Parts: sequence; structure tokens; C-alpha cells
Amino acid sequence: MQQRTILSKGKKYIVNCPSSEDVGPACNPGTLWMQSSNLLWYSVNLTGTSASNDIALYVNQTPLNWVSPGGQDFGYQLLACIDNTASYQVYLSGSTGDVTCSIAQTPWAYDQSNTKPYLLLQSLTDGYCYPVYARSGSIYLFPSPNGRVWMQNTNPPPVPSVSPVIPFSYAPDTAIVGWYDKNWTPEQGEPKTGNLAYFNANADKASVISINVENRGLIELTIGSEFPMLQELTCYGNNFSTIDISNLTELVNFSGENLSSLDTSKNVNLVEVSVSNSPLLSVDISKNTKLNVIQFISCGLTSIDLSHNTKVSILVLSENSLTSVDISNNPLINTCIFNNNALTNVDDILSNLNIAGINGGILRLQGGTNTVPTGGINNTDYIALNGRGWSMQINT
Repeated sequence: MQQRTILSKGKKYIVNCPSSEDVGPACNPGTLWMQSSNLLWYSVNLTGTSASNDIALYVNQTPLNWVSPGGQDFGYQLLACIDNTASYQVYLSGSTGDVTCSIAQTPWAYDQSNTKPYLLLQSLTDGYCYPVYARSGSIYLFPSPNGRVWMQNTNPPPVPSVSPVIPFSYAPDTAIVGWYDKNWTPEQGEPKTGNLAYFNANADKASVISINVENRGLIELTIGSEFPMLQELTCYGNNFSTIDISNLTELVNFSGENLSSLDTSKNVNLVEVSVSNSPLLSVDISKNTKLNVIQFISCGLTSIDLSHNTKVSILVLSENSLTSVDISNNPLINTCIFNNNALTNVDDILSNLNIAGINGGILRLQGGTNTVPTGGINNTDYIALNGRGWSMQINT
């Protein structure tokens, strides 16, 4: 089986399907073809809606008139468990009329290069696609009703009469939170985890310093002044486009995606900000003078002002539309990733890094329409940096 990346509403999703050749027009994104123990292939979708919270796996009991060419497609899927580091085999068993989808209880011990973080399958009921995760305990498949999306090149789903809103404090039991509080020590190992009901009942919010709601399918996240000590917020893999973090004045690390705007002007203690797959177009980080790590990947940026961020050492701005980046006021940079932009000041970037005198850094300027430095690999600053152990990739 093959893996496709589908772009929907500015965000990339992994879709699992047979190879793109010899499968016919019926193989749509969000439909999975798998082989059962009777060696026939069947299509797998979902049924149900998020509103009724009844999303379930559905195996069409009519065999597909399709044979994997040369047996090149795997008849199963490998799915990473979100609660541990193992991968598990998802497979079909049974014969026509009684084909069921199961997940192995023993971790997959072989090649895991095709392991996926989730399966994104379309519900035949409402047309939305929903992520299906593997959960631990007795390993089971969990279709998340709150992660729904619809994909390009498919008919948009019907607009529900009531759009479900899931504030942080009232998220469903299926939304798992990981958190640390001020009394946590490294000897305790992993963070505390539990669903929102458990979190609300047991967490001392006034002392919580770290919250992780990555890949929880939330469409709204509200975290306010009840978390006065919060230093770290991780919220990748959700479906909200805005988040208000203005009350989180102690915030040190923030990471998220799919955001249409981000205001960090009140977060003066930020040391690391990481945002990806977000149509931000522009950002203002002038108030965040403590930033050491700045990452904006695939955010549509056309410009960025780094003149106030003199402490930055890791700067990642790949997959944007930048024509110029001024790092003349950033002498501590040791990692500089500018892949796939439209930079015209590559000579200046090399010169600034050389003047700063840092040894053993990383520089990536390939791809997009980034200009070739004057002289290419014979550029004076390029040669100097190379002599000081920099790993560099440029357009030639």
C-alpha cells in the first residue's frame, strides 16, 4: 500500500491507499484498500458523524475486482501507537460477508519505514475524513470524531446545522492531555497523562508548567489565566486556526500549526517558537527578544524582521516565499535553514555568518529560487565557512 499527502485547507494530511496505478477511478483519497485472509481485497471507510459521536470503521463486504500488480502492495497497514513507541499491524480477516478490521496485539518487529501516525478515512455518512489512531492498553483502533477535515478534489461535506465547539476545558473524554506541574522532577520520567475529565479533576492548574495536546483533533483551544505558570504549550495536529496565548506571560516554548494568525507580543519570555503549515503570511516577533529557536515552516512568509532577536541560534524558515532575510543582527546563529524560498541576498547571508565567526554550523539554502552565491562554491565566504566546519547546501 502507498501513502499520499493531501493538502486540505492549508494543512497536509497522510492518506493511505493502493498505488496510484492500476487501481481505477474508484480509489478515492480517504478510502483504504486492504487484503483479507482470503486473499481478496476490500475497501475500508468509516460511517457515522462527529455530531452523533458514532464514527466507526466500515468494511465493504463486496470484494474489489483488483489484484495487486506483481504483489507489490502490502495488504495491511502499520500504525504507530500514540501512547507508546511501538507500531502495530492493521489487517483484515474473514471471508466475504464477515470481513472485519483488526489490529495486532504484538508490536511489529520488522521494517517500520511505512509506519503511519494515523489513518485518514472518509465517512460514507457525512463525507468528512477522520483520523484513526492506535491506542494502548489492549491495543485498539480509535476513530477520532473531532479531527474531521475534507479534502481537495472530493465533494465538500454537507455543512452541519451546529458546528461542534470544543473549548479546552470541555473537550470530550477522548482528548488526552499530557502535562507537567511545578513539582515534577526528571526522576519521575514521563509526564502525567489523562483525558480532560481527569485533567480537570486532578491537575493543579495554577502549578501546571507544560501542556501537550498534540494530534487530539481539537477545533478550538482555550487556555487562559488559570494557567499562570504555563511555560510550554504543544498543540500540533489540531484543527483550530486561531489561539489566544496573550495571558500566558510565562510561556517559554510554543509550537503549533494550521494557524492563520499568531500574536506573541505578550509572551516576552518566549525562548522557542515553532509553527508549521500555517497561512500566516507575516509575523511580528519584535517583543520576543529572548528567542533562541525560531521556526516558521510552510507559513507563506514574504518577509520577517529579526533585528530584535539577537539571541537566536537556530533559525528555520524553509518552504516560504522570502526574497530577503537580514541576519546582520543575529551573531549567534549556528543553524540556518532557508530551503525553498526566493532569496536574492544569499551573498549577504554567507557574509554575515562568516563575520559572526561561529564554527561547525549548518546552512541550508537549496531549492526554490534561492540565488546561487557569487562564485558558487568558490565564494570567499562559503570557502571560509567550509574551513570552519560548516555543513552547507546551496543552489548551484
